[in-house]
Amino acid sequence: IKVGEILENGSYVTAVFKLANKDTIIYRLGNVLVTGEHLVNYRGLGWIHAKDHPEAIEINYAKPYLYCLNTSNKIIEIDRKIFLDWDGRRKYY
Repeated sequence: IKVGEILENGSYVTAVFKLANKDTIIYRLGNVLVTGEHLVNYRGLGWIHAKDHPEAIEINYAKPYLYCLNTSNKIIEIDRKIFLDWDGRRKYY
């Protein structure tokens, strides 16, 4: 995914972050790998941490980097789940 790319929901990518993975706990939520602190909307009721989602499964993730996005509307929709982008917490949470 590159800056400027248009996502299925019509928003576009405004930034891509590459971060060092320093003992970050990663979860599988559907087909998405996500940090436990990342925010996901739960059944339209509000934002929760991915680690608290009932479908979250902790996995062993030993790769050296994590990637995160910013989008024009602060929302990332993947696998029928709605996530906030890197700094969307300031707008929605």
